[in-house]
Amino acid sequence: MGIDLKGASFEGWRRENGRMGVRNHVIVLPVDDLSNAAAEAVANNI
Repeated sequence: MGIDLKGASFEGWRRENGRMGVRNHVIVLPVDDLSNAAAEAVANNI
């Protein structure tokens, strides 16, 4: 039992360093005041 990947596609690009990329932007959106500090920490590390 496996996944059949025949005909599969990948909508990304190859970066200058040879790795593959799939997105340009990341949104970190806290839903309340309690999660704001965690969202800021994540945003600062991206």
